[in-house]
Amino acid sequence: MLPLTLSGCGFEPLYATRSGEHNAAFALDGITIAAPENRETQLVTNALYLGLDSQGPVRYTLRLESSSSASDLAIESDSRVTRANYRQTVTFELSDIETGQTVVQGRSTRAASYNKVASEFANDQAELNARERTSKAIAEDIKMQIMLQLKQGDLNPPETGK
Repeated sequence: MLPLTLSGCGFEPLYATRSGEHNAAFALDGITIAAPENRETQLVTNALYLGLDSQGPVRYTLRLESSSSASDLAIESDSRVTRANYRQTVTFELSDIETGQTVVQGRSTRAASYNKVASEFANDQAELNARERTSKAIAEDIKMQIMLQLKQGDLNPPETGK
């Protein structure tokens, strides 16, 4: 009963293909990512490369800009910080290589909390882990935003010579 209900509302799965068309995930094959400008952007870029399987012809360039901050969350009565928060925001722009036209642009923000202890090494590792977690989550969000926009915009990837 549920499939009949969803088909009436115009719902279409993101990975679905219509006759003679490619799905939005196929368009991700044609994306190259511009060189990262800082470590935070590099972590997001690395996570994106794991999710993009660029085997087809390159059609788009993805540019990323990242900003981040760390702040104390839990401060004890003796002024010790026991919990911190790492927040990262990435703005992105996907542009067509041939025309230079911006096809998709957006922003993704994620935060991750971590414990702080007496060991400076442990604190550094905990913050690094928080950076990696936010970068992976942002990469997934960027990928989904791009796929949704490409699906809604009916942008078809270039012909592959079939």
